[in-house]
Amino acid sequence: MRRTSVVAARASLALAVAAGLLLALLASACGAPPPAAPARDVTFAVTLDEKPAPARDVTFMVMLDGKPAPGAAIYADGRPLPNALLGGSLTTGSDGRLTARLAGADAVVALAPAALFTTTRPAHGWLAAPLQPFAASGQPPGWKYQVFWHSLAWDESGAPVIAPLDASGTYTLTLSRQRPLILFNLLVSVEWDADQAYLDDLKLAMQRASTYLWDVTDGQMALGQVRIVDRREHWWEADIQVLANNSKVPHASIGGIEERLEPASYRIQLGPFWDARRINGPSSRWSESDGYRTIVHELGHYALGLYDEYRGSDGQKRACTVHQPDRSLESAGASVMNHQYTTSELSARDVPALWSPECEKTLQWQRAGQSAWQTVVQRFSRHGEWEILPPHEQPRSGPVSTTWPAALVSIPEAVVDNPDSKVERVAPFAVTVATPTGVAAASSVWLEDKTLGCALRLGQITAEQPQLWVLGAHEDDIIYVRQAVDESTWLCATRPISSTAAVADPLKLELEMKDSICLPTFAVCEYSASAGHAGAAPLLLLGQLAPSNPQLPSAMPWQAFAPPHPQLPSDVTWQTFAPLSLGMIPFNPDPSAVDARWHDAAFQDLLAASAVDALVNRSNQGEPLSGKPLVCFAAAGNCLPLDVGVTANALPHAPASPPAGQPARLTLASNDGLLQVFQQGSALPADLLIVDSPLPLDLSASQSGLMGVSRLYTLGGMWSNAELTMQIQADCCAGASERPPRLYRIEAGTPVLVEDSWYAEEEGYVLATIDQPGAYALFR
Repeated sequence: MRRTSVVAARASLALAVAAGLLLALLASACGAPPPAAPARDVTFAVTLDEKPAPARDVTFMVMLDGKPAPGAAIYADGRPLPNALLGGSLTTGSDGRLTARLAGADAVVALAPAALFTTTRPAHGWLAAPLQPFAASGQPPGWKYQVFWHSLAWDESGAPVIAPLDASGTYTLTLSRQRPLILFNLLVSVEWDADQAYLDDLKLAMQRASTYLWDVTDGQMALGQVRIVDRREHWWEADIQVLANNSKVPHASIGGIEERLEPASYRIQLGPFWDARRINGPSSRWSESDGYRTIVHELGHYALGLYDEYRGSDGQKRACTVHQPDRSLESAGASVMNHQYTTSELSARDVPALWSPECEKTLQWQRAGQSAWQTVVQRFSRHGEWEILPPHEQPRSGPVSTTWPAALVSIPEAVVDNPDSKVERVAPFAVTVATPTGVAAASSVWLEDKTLGCALRLGQITAEQPQLWVLGAHEDDIIYVRQAVDESTWLCATRPISSTAAVADPLKLELEMKDSICLPTFAVCEYSASAGHAGAAPLLLLGQLAPSNPQLPSAMPWQAFAPPHPQLPSDVTWQTFAPLSLGMIPFNPDPSAVDARWHDAAFQDLLAASAVDALVNRSNQGEPLSGKPLVCFAAAGNCLPLDVGVTANALPHAPASPPAGQPARLTLASNDGLLQVFQQGSALPADLLIVDSPLPLDLSASQSGLMGVSRLYTLGGMWSNAELTMQIQADCCAGASERPPRLYRIEAGTPVLVEDSWYAEEEGYVLATIDQPGAYALFR
């Protein structure tokens, strides 16, 4: 065996042979084609021979800090090398050695696990095949990301360093504590019964997103494994929820991957399609450049803990940096947290091309007091164990690439779990509406999916968004459309999907005047978690019905308790009924019975208002609560789920500070995940309660020219005169220009504008500053 010389004549060969050794570690298991962006590969290799040769045993020694490194795997051209001397083991022995049988020239790298970070989210305890060499002790616990040391190195010019053959005929591969490789474990849940083509495209999108994340972080982060499911499987455990709702703009919780106490409230939410122009439809696939780059922007929020760099806290548009590069100059200009479509960089204060005075006017600087790269370094480095390197501390040419040269192990492994529905799906089609008055007010649309047993919210048809796409529909499913005229009158349309006739595209529905609310007969899927999110303790509210009117609760205060309770009969069978659409509580005039189909909307409003008041009052008395309330009537023995989410910042079982090594909580999210309260100073207020509930009908209908476009958020606790910044996702407004949503405080039943509120159309949220507890909602 001949040692390879590091000379100019061999440099190009080394680059070609090793084209992306570590990049291939992150390559698609299915050979995903590279994104369209221009490639700038820097590669690295151990070249074992200049010409093809017979198979022979080659010994590798893996070292860390000058000592042998047991438990390291060695990958060659996409395959882990079995140890010929240790019964085929895939990792080095106690002496740090691994002897493998090889033929020809191979690109080789050593990889060793440095740390595994666990999560309290269920369904995350699996390990993809490419990572199985590190599973000697069995499958790991649920994990969110793993950190690996590796043997790849570059000289000062950015050229790969070739591992030399020593006198004993052994190749020494040295692991470094700098520039680790961090691999994320993501669960993606699609809301509807998706066809295989959609799921395969989403799989391709996640593979390309991994490549892009690798490029953005200069080869230090990527997706290790991704599991994709549909039909709302593992919905509350998912890191990414793909909604049927066309009106939702992609958004994410800041630092949500770290949340351990209430993880289901923290997530990334995507709609069915996306492109930068918001001309959304089947042609705007997530696997296209705008799509997968947007996924990485949201991962910047959710996984890296970064804030936006296109807005300031004053709501004004900013740009970090001033000049965005065009698509041919992605190595200059920042930032992915500003405009991901034309850059593959993060802001870095010490790199002139990645910084400008405008960066200090953005939310990232105003919230974190540092650049995006500084946040990543601080959040993920562990002193003495591994160190993330920002651009100014790396060799000039570093391992930057926008392609997947498939030299090493196939990562991310994206697994699609799709036990195909036995019910045939109808091809995707669009829905639009016509009104008798010709007024294009917002119309809410649902698809009642009988295979799911609930109704999918498809969004709002507006002047800016005149049609919505329907995916995963089946014959005999039903489309519902509702447009509020006032609190007691609606324009409605209902259309079963015929089993004999082809569905028109677009399907135009004629709205008709109704004097009763038009809603699906099934529960809305969004609120069908009967006892709250996974892991959330149910909260029971005990009340009485007014003797004079058994449909209305009496004025006596509600009480909170946990079952069993002495005031309820001992022989009561505790039952949980799925809430109906919009969380309306079904209740019959006979309080001992439950009508599972119809309800009184005014009663539901009163019930929700009473429950919210009780929760906030209890919080003000120093008894913070968490969970999903059930409403119980002692006289009847009934307990029914109420569509009210409760999130508290001071939980009786919560530690006062995060566990050692865990980043501090960056936001407090509402139970529905659509509101975030940002950290103020060093911490969130110690006493803060967020209750989210349906917006009452008399507020959600047109009032003084206003239309409600969010749920109602009641903030309680003893923090009056403290200043809080909150971000709420609007349920509307893609492309809105004339009437963007704003935040309103509800005073004496009337919405009053919060002046310090601004709409960020880039991600469809309203950013606002408030200084007192109360009930808040978005209107436009």
